[in-house]
Amino acid sequence: MKSIRWKLVIMYIALVFIVMIISGTFMTVTLRRGEEDKAEYELKQATGKIVQTIIEPNNPEFFQAAFSDMTEIGAGRIYSSIIDAGTRKVIATNVTSDEERFPVYSSKTIIQALAGGRSFAAGRNYNDDITGAVKPWMEYAQPYLVNGKVTYVIYSRSDATNIYENIGKTTRTLALSTVLALVLTAVLGFLFANSLTTPIAALTNKARELARGKLHSEIPVASRDEIGQLTMSFNNMAKELNKTMSGMENEKNKQEILLSNMTDGVLAYDNSGKLIHASRVCGELLGFPDMYGLSFTQMTGRLGVDIDLETAEPMKDITINIGKRFLDASFNTYKNKTGALEGIVIVLHDITEHIRLDNMRKEFVANVSHEIRTPLTAIKGYAETLINGSIDDREVALEFLEVINSETDRMTLIVKDLLELSRFDGGQMTFSFTEVNLTELIRRNIKQHRITAANGGKSVNFEPEREDVTVTADPERISQVLTNIISNALKYSPEGSSVDIVLEETKEHYCIVIRDNGFGIPKGDLPHIFERFYRVDKARSRDMGGTGLGLSIAKEIIEAHGGKIWASSQPGKGTAMTVMLRK
Repeated sequence: MKSIRWKLVIMYIALVFIVMIISGTFMTVTLRRGEEDKAEYELKQATGKIVQTIIEPNNPEFFQAAFSDMTEIGAGRIYSSIIDAGTRKVIATNVTSDEERFPVYSSKTIIQALAGGRSFAAGRNYNDDITGAVKPWMEYAQPYLVNGKVTYVIYSRSDATNIYENIGKTTRTLALSTVLALVLTAVLGFLFANSLTTPIAALTNKARELARGKLHSEIPVASRDEIGQLTMSFNNMAKELNKTMSGMENEKNKQEILLSNMTDGVLAYDNSGKLIHASRVCGELLGFPDMYGLSFTQMTGRLGVDIDLETAEPMKDITINIGKRFLDASFNTYKNKTGALEGIVIVLHDITEHIRLDNMRKEFVANVSHEIRTPLTAIKGYAETLINGSIDDREVALEFLEVINSETDRMTLIVKDLLELSRFDGGQMTFSFTEVNLTELIRRNIKQHRITAANGGKSVNFEPEREDVTVTADPERISQVLTNIISNALKYSPEGSSVDIVLEETKEHYCIVIRDNGFGIPKGDLPHIFERFYRVDKARSRDMGGTGLGLSIAKEIIEAHGGKIWASSQPGKGTAMTVMLRK
């Protein structure tokens, strides 16, 4: 029996049943005793009257005659007899006038009276002397003493049939009342238990829903009693729990979003070495598709780091090389309130770009030093040669001075380009924006390069479809970009080739495309041609007077105009440089 409803009903019925049994028994016993006490009193009164009116006058011969005058003693209820103590025979009675039918009494009450004591017995069953039917009787016997010796016994009895019938009726009435009370108790108990258990069942179901994460539904409050107050408190608790869970969910989502969008990788392991969290970029940084399939030991083994999880101490700024990536790793333990190790968190920071930039910086310094040292070495060598006597040979001196002048111009160009890049990096470069006609600007640049092209047996072709192509730009800076690209195209194109310039139009931009038929750029070098001092063919570029800074400056200028510059090339077939500017 698991339902509290039936437990309450049974307990309620049992309580009422016990109360009814106890009260019914008490009432029956009290009624029985009252009737018996009443019968005993009446029998005593009748016996006393016999003693006073018949025996005390000491006239035994007239005992029976006297009984005939005491009709009130019998009255159909009390039957009395006078028994001789010596012979134990009835010498007078109001039962009948036929002495021969008088019985010899031998009941316990008479025996006790013969012994000198008074005695009362209730509910004894005897056969009726006249009808022979078995009836319950109330008996009372009292001795009469003469000189301390029992002479007579006055014996009285009354028919108790009606008394016990009434007691039986009362008992049956109480039994029926008990049954009816139990039925009503069962009904009322069920209703009462139902009023208690229904909201409790609703609370139980709601608790199950809370355990499953359903926090939105409310329990109707049917009353304002303690259970109703408990229901209201439960609803309030569910609301607060829902708010708390929503807040925790929001915080969790924020953390997930933050971790997912962090450029740094975060790995969290518990104290057993099991991965419990990995941010989205970890797989990309480490190159492991299944991060959750690797334990802490397996992970550190692949990273090439020897750390024991049980004795782990915080470790920071550990550089790890995985393929082409360089990662800065930090290992941080976290503990509970007692200081016991709970796990470890690994933070991975991608420093590949930093290392690349640092290498570029070092290379840049080395290139600048080399580019400046080369003309300085040439100038110093030729100057020393002139000092040592070659200055007297006018033809040789003039040749050497021309080389010195050329190298000085080259060094000046390098310094100029470096200063421009420095201004770009420092945000100090200024532009004079105005409306510029690209068609006219391109024609002016082509005109400047016609002599150079003609000397190399090359040509520059430009046939625009429109003349009114206008952009907002700094004409001097755009001209500088075009000059750099066209001169490079002419430098790296073979004799007899041509450089073709096309002006294309999109919805929001104009694109200047400059194509040559030169040597082309290898695919591996193409992404790096806009880096400072980067040369595809260093020997050829240096022989042709390039500094390796022109395209870097061109990119800075175009991006400052809000445009883009890029290159496409096929080795042996030429290169196409595209400059895109906003309309």
